Formats: sequence, C-alpha cells, structure tokens
Amino acid sequence: MLTSCFLRFTAEFDLRTYDPEGVIFFAGGHLNSSWIVLVMHHGKLELQLKYGAVSRVTSSGPQVNDGQWHKFGLKHFAILFR
Repeated sequence: MLTSCFLRFTAEFDLRTYDPEGVIFFAGGHLNSSWIVLVMHHGKLELQLKYGAVSRVTSSGPQVNDGQWHKFGLKHFAILFR
C-alpha cells in the first residue's frame, strides 16, 4: 500500500558575519534518520539534506561573510511516497 505525504518548508534569514564557517539552521528528524542543515562553508551558503539513505549537498552564490547584511530565503516542496 502506497501513501503519500506533502511537505512544505520555508525559512527567511537576515545574516551578517565575517566568519567563513558555521551552522545557520538545523532541523533533525526522528532518530537522526532525516535532517536539513544550512551552513556557511568557505564563506558561501551550503544546504545539506538527508532523508533515510539519500543525502544531497548544494552550494551556490557569492561569498556572504563580508560583514554586510544579506537577506536570503529557502523554500522546499517535496512529495514523498512510502
């Protein structure tokens, strides 16, 4: 029997830093089987996702550890089948 689940995740941040490394946001699932983390890596934003055995890492954009205010948002939609 297949069941479906629709998830929606939205977050908006204002960030000002000189630090090139650090965790900005983390949300974990039951028994650490699933999680999402937004980090600063080498001065750029990086999004890391893990859902069961599947994991993804994505990074893009300019360096944002320049001491200026930056506004950015995340919007994630997924339909999961189990």
